[in-house]
Amino acid sequence: MKNSIYTIIITCLLPIIGSAQDYHSSNIQNFSQLYNPALVALKNDMTANVSYRTQWRSVGSPFNAIGASFASTVEPTHRKNEGHLALGFNAYREQLSRQGSVTSLSINAAQHIRISKYSSLSLGLGFGTYGRSFNEENGTWESQHNGLFYDENLASGEVFESNQKTTFDVGTGMVYAIQSRDHDVKLFQVGISAFHLNQPIVSYTSAGLTRLPIRTVLFSSFAVPFEIDKNESFVEGTILYQNQGKFNSFMIGGMVKTKLMEKAATTNSASKTNSLYVGAGMYLRGKDAFIFNLQVQRSNWTAALAYDATISSLKNSSRGAVEFQLSCMLKKYSNRRLYELLN
Repeated sequence: MKNSIYTIIITCLLPIIGSAQDYHSSNIQNFSQLYNPALVALKNDMTANVSYRTQWRSVGSPFNAIGASFASTVEPTHRKNEGHLALGFNAYREQLSRQGSVTSLSINAAQHIRISKYSSLSLGLGFGTYGRSFNEENGTWESQHNGLFYDENLASGEVFESNQKTTFDVGTGMVYAIQSRDHDVKLFQVGISAFHLNQPIVSYTSAGLTRLPIRTVLFSSFAVPFEIDKNESFVEGTILYQNQGKFNSFMIGGMVKTKLMEKAATTNSASKTNSLYVGAGMYLRGKDAFIFNLQVQRSNWTAALAYDATISSLKNSSRGAVEFQLSCMLKKYSNRRLYELLN
């Protein structure tokens, strides 16, 4: 009975949730375009990510999300400290229980400007679409609860002109970064971005004027290199703040990564070395959840797992969220032949 009440409350709020809060990832280390278009290929590389997230499995139908992104510099460069232009693509789809879904597609461009030998300023711009769909037949409405239980035979009392809405979307961002000597580690980053600048109308009715609120993102991160038993290691710390309408999210935490192995590979390989890194971290997202992260990086591939342990009022009826992510990175300055063939 208690879970049924939670289900009805959540599904009744779906039109509000879907129009007021964007998708968020707990593997914030790799899903950069989700938070700032100026982070596109900032390390002068080519990167691809895929992600899957599921949450609230014990509260009615679970919320699932899949995401994918790709980023690359426009032209190959040999020097790691050169400024460069980069392009990226970001997409995600959220299935909001049985009742609705949100789909976002964006193309992002960033100009990375070298300020000094080890620092840069990046300016980013993104254009795309933001779409929502709503399945009235699979919905559960407050008017269908007869006081004792949910009765699907009762009329919902809701009338919609259309169950789909797709609009144009635009965002922008800026990032300042300080790199290590080899430019492979970002010692410090700070950035600001804004999404849905045009505040698209997301109402399902012709007379509706509900607009998608602007999402503002502030973030800062740092990395401190050190050694564990002569193995290269570093601590990564991140602070992330997001505001969208009446919703605020503050996330803080860090991860420790250490190198377990590095050996020479064949000279024909894209990477001259095969390395193995492992990382573990913990983050706190406001009063919502503790987030535990694990990462394994083998050469160009990175696998990440995150678990959100709910600490909010839903903790007694929710098992939290699980998120998987797989990333692949090819350093562009070491793959000039590949890009000459593509061009």
